[in-house]
Order: sequence, then C-alpha cells, then structure tokens
Amino acid sequence: MFTVKHEAEANTSARMGTLDLAGSQLEDGSIALTWQQYNAEGTQAYLLERSLDGTSFESVTVVAAGNESQYGYQENVRFTGRIFYRVRVQRTDGTEVYSRVATIQDAGFFSGLHVEVYPNPIQGNRVHFTWDSQDEDAPLILHVRDLRGTLVHVETLDAFSRGQQQSLTLPEHLDPGLYLLQAEQGSHTQTIKVMKP
Repeated sequence: MFTVKHEAEANTSARMGTLDLAGSQLEDGSIALTWQQYNAEGTQAYLLERSLDGTSFESVTVVAAGNESQYGYQENVRFTGRIFYRVRVQRTDGTEVYSRVATIQDAGFFSGLHVEVYPNPIQGNRVHFTWDSQDEDAPLILHVRDLRGTLVHVETLDAFSRGQQQSLTLPEHLDPGLYLLQAEQGSHTQTIKVMKP
C-alpha cells in the first residue's frame, strides 16, 4: 500500500487550513482515496481530479460538502507506472483551495489479464463471466477444452466488452464434468477450471 498525505496549498484569498489527502492502491488494482474535512463552514464541494502525467488533470467526481469529518472515493482505473490525484475545494465565497498532488505508484496488484467466472459450477450450458486487462486494443479469445485437451468451443470478444458481464454457450452435447476455459489477449493468458453439472 502506498499512502501520500500533503498539506493544502491555499489560495491567498481563502483562509489557510489543512487538507489531508491519502491514496492507496487496493489488491484488485482500484484506487481508494480519502481526505479530511476542510473548514466545514464555507466549503461547498470537493472536486476530485486525476492525471496520468501529473500536469493535465481531469475531473473524476464531485463530492458535496457536509458535516462528515472524512470523505472518500474509490474508482477502478487502469494505469502503468504512476497516477496523480488532487482535491479542489470549492468555497461559498467563490475561492478555491487545491491540495498538493498525491502520487500513487502502481504496486503491480493488477497485471495482464483477469477473467472471473460466476457461478462456478455453471448453470446449464451457459458460462457467465467478466474480464479486464491493461491491453486496450487486442480482442479476447476464449477456448474451452476438456481435460484431454480437446477443443470443444472457441469464441472471440472485442476489447470494448471489457468490464461488462458476458456469457458464452457451451455445446449441448457436452457431458457433465470439469472443463478448462483458456482466455488469451495479446501475450496474456489465464486458465480457469469450469465445472458443468
């Protein structure tokens, strides 16, 4: 886990205060961010911003200010190397306060290709699954083989299906038993044992 905490750099027209921003990469590769309340009286909203290069930031979400002592946000974002976040505090008097930039280094929790089958054992002849990867363009190729290595089904999905619930239908004639679902995308592969009841 990599955590960064910084003191806010306040606009000279706004009252000085402290804004603690902390970020960490979770084991599934997602990013969890938390920050403390910034001077509740007069704070309208917290704008969370993200950058892949540390220079050009884009808005991620807007969190309305309330009476909470701590705020948080979690997002699934794929990156390599480092990713950068900052919080922009919008004040009711029109001024803004920026936190310093929090840098999070990819800890390698998320790498290559990840396919998850659910439920397993499957229901009937349909295999339901989701998949994700760092490869933006390559299609996902699925091979289903029996334990002898005989190919019983093949299917190709384009990269745009990443992160969405998917399913494939196995041939009706397959006997109950254990099968291997081999997923390939570019140079990445993953094999999952699938039980057909």
